[in-house]
Amino acid sequence: MNSYVDHHKILICDDSLTNVLILSKLIETEVSNTSITSLTDPRKVLPQLEQQDFDLILLDVKCQD
Repeated sequence: MNSYVDHHKILICDDSLTNVLILSKLIETEVSNTSITSLTDPRKVLPQLEQQDFDLILLDVKCQD
């Protein structure tokens, strides 16, 4: 990441807690000065976005036919 960014804010949402934990740990070890918000309930994403801005959002989206 570029050094001009003071702080990275990342939102992770996946219905699998295991996936959320793996992604969170990976990001924490690879990217310094980062705060990670993790959710396993997709219904909480929009309220979270209303509360704060994020630099990156990782979503597990499943389209249903």
